Amino acid sequence: PCKDGISHNETEDARPEHLEAGANVLLHAILARALGSRVTSDSSGTEGG
Repeated sequence: PCKDGISHNETEDARPEHLEAGANVLLHAILARALGSRVTSDSSGTEGG
């Protein structure tokens, strides 16, 4: 979420850790779709499902 709900605008203000979290959600969704299974975000690199 961006500060004050402003996004896709030059006044957008988002914290780097929030951007990273959002990118990780997208990455894991893409990996899950590509692998045909649910991929967990734990550090062991194992797949869940």
